[in-house]
Amino acid sequence: MVPLFGMIISTTSFFLCAGWYFWPISSVDDRHAISPTALITQPLELHEHFKIDFVARGNGGVGLGLDGYSLVPLSNGKDLKLEWRIITDFGSHSRFLVYYIPESAVPTYEVAKLIAGLYQSQLNAFETTVRTSADHAAKSSTELKFTGRIFVYHEGDMTDAQRAELIALYKTNGLEPEFRSRSYPLAVFDASLRSATHTPRKTD
Repeated sequence: MVPLFGMIISTTSFFLCAGWYFWPISSVDDRHAISPTALITQPLELHEHFKIDFVARGNGGVGLGLDGYSLVPLSNGKDLKLEWRIITDFGSHSRFLVYYIPESAVPTYEVAKLIAGLYQSQLNAFETTVRTSADHAAKSSTELKFTGRIFVYHEGDMTDAQRAELIALYKTNGLEPEFRSRSYPLAVFDASLRSATHTPRKTD
């Protein structure tokens, strides 16, 4: 697989905003440890899907993932490490956000509710500039339009009522959320098995 964009990548980081502490991890299309073309013989972990779902081509991927995490102050007085990704598509001039909420003593609903009000902090956490091979023009990730899409991968459980309340809350902020729970990897795996065993009907 060949990255769509290359040549020059530079990053500027900001480390404190609205009580959230930011640590950018990387700003490259690293493909992580799992090849999207690898033969998957069992469901992946939810965190693995968080890492590869949008960067790996052939799985809805768009090319460049900017990784970071935040230490989020919670109601129990502790901080939660919240991983996030800014998925950028310089081809379509757009970007969106992906979050991973680990299991914790605080309800997942509470953490997801915080994201709805503070997502802009992640968008502004750092900037990447890419010089494309097509026109050699430098483009900043901050120039890309945020689509409003937010994908939240969460290990903890939420009720249907909580999920519906969150969707309504996100939409009031102009967002389009999608929540992916621990049942998501099995659903993806089952769908891939059905696709692999499906034999197209011959036509005359």
